[in-house]
Amino acid sequence: MTKTTATSSTDELQVWIGDLSAYNAGRLVGEWVSITDADALTEAYRNASHNGTSDYFIADTAGPAWFAQVVGEYTTEEALTALADALADVHDFDAFGAWFANEYRRDIADADSWADEFREQFRGEFDSIGDYAYELWFECADAAERAQADRWPFSCIDWDHAGRELIVGGGYWTSHTGAGTVYVFSAD
Repeated sequence: MTKTTATSSTDELQVWIGDLSAYNAGRLVGEWVSITDADALTEAYRNASHNGTSDYFIADTAGPAWFAQVVGEYTTEEALTALADALADVHDFDAFGAWFANEYRRDIADADSWADEFREQFRGEFDSIGDYAYELWFECADAAERAQADRWPFSCIDWDHAGRELIVGGGYWTSHTGAGTVYVFSAD
């Protein structure tokens, strides 16, 4: 069973790499290793694969649920290293997990582009989509409009409705955080 934990660093993304020959012979031989510890990762693969016979398997993962969806039983050392490199600058793994789940990204070979795409689409965490709509308007408004933000006609705008229109129009989507807030993403 995969251990799902709150993860805030790629150092906490771990795999259990085992010796497939030993497993087939009835023994469980392997070790937990962080995907960011290149030396330990290389050593674990070397120990499990008998110096290159590809006789290894990944039996388990530790980290968020999306990590378990990415890593397969025969994921290579190179693929895990590429994933660790790609995610080095991702600081909000919960938001990344929401993005990953929505984008249905399953091929670890594409990992090198994931962090860039996530950063391009992630708009932040907001109390509501209406709060994001207001912030978007505020960023686009000129100085005179911003100075009048609390006055008519701007005070009459239903920002929650405006936010829902952003979603209905297909330009944005949200994911609930479980803490009463939403992550907002652009759809392009």
